[in-house]
Amino acid sequence: MTKSVFRTQYFIIPINVAAGTIVPFEFKIPKEFKEINGYAVTHDHFSLLSEDVNIPQIGELKASFNNWSSLPITHAVIDNPADLLSGKIKYQPLNEEMKSGEYIRGYYEDFNAVGALTVNLYLKGLIEFK
Repeated sequence: MTKSVFRTQYFIIPINVAAGTIVPFEFKIPKEFKEINGYAVTHDHFSLLSEDVNIPQIGELKASFNNWSSLPITHAVIDNPADLLSGKIKYQPLNEEMKSGEYIRGYYEDFNAVGALTVNLYLKGLIEFK
């Protein structure tokens, strides 16, 4: 009998966005991916706002798992220069079991009318090795 071994694995889903658009995305999860236990959202938009200014929301990301059976990620994307400059990725907790070979589907809605940007959805989860 073979014992399963689990290891943490990270995936990045880049989403290229034109100003003021809604961009759908789809990413097939490898069949060994059993659980997503964290996510983070970053972007490359950088404004000249100081840290003292009220930070505006520049968009919203929504993601669904297991053939739209759940929508656990609704994330407001804000323009925070301090986050961009720190380079640190802050994972949010998530506990989503994955069915074998499922897709992650969703969309990013851009509220920014200034220019194009790239939004990255980072997923952290467990991969099963037999």
